[in-house]
Amino acid sequence: SLFADGRTDTFDDGYFPTKGVNAGVSYSWTFAGLPGKINSFHTIQADAEVVVPIGGRFAFIPSFNARALLGENVPVAYFNAVGGSLAGRYVDQQIPFIGINKLAAMKNILTVFRADFRVKVARNHYIDAIANYARDCDAFVDYAVGPGHFGAGLEYLYDTILGPLSANVHWSSFTKSAGFYISAGYNF
Repeated sequence: SLFADGRTDTFDDGYFPTKGVNAGVSYSWTFAGLPGKINSFHTIQADAEVVVPIGGRFAFIPSFNARALLGENVPVAYFNAVGGSLAGRYVDQQIPFIGINKLAAMKNILTVFRADFRVKVARNHYIDAIANYARDCDAFVDYAVGPGHFGAGLEYLYDTILGPLSANVHWSSFTKSAGFYISAGYNF
């Protein structure tokens, strides 16, 4: 494949930023298939996250992720996916989505909009209210068809020397059920 990537990160902290922007774009042209028939396709991806401080204790953190697979018969290994709290946990192309603990396959054109409202309760204690919305389709003309998927959650976070500890409760219209997720340590 041929690819190009670009990213900027001005966050003042990797896990609990109080200001800054993290944004990136990528493009790849992949040649896949069996001998005798090469099927090429394109992957375009963009993401952005901005921390908007509100006083000394509050932060509004909107984010956006988009990924499009363009071409016919895109191999299953390149599918779009959402779920979990961590990007790329199960597959490289996984986009986080509060309300879905597992990996969920999506259609070829995917967008996820998310808003976090974080408050610093005490020295290393945080509460985060999260809402996200996803839309997917196989063709741009069908993007506005259907209701999309909504998820919301409430998360407690504690910043330790060994990395953040967090626990959240959540719900989504995709799973139509409540769930919880607990994590400890740095993401790697």
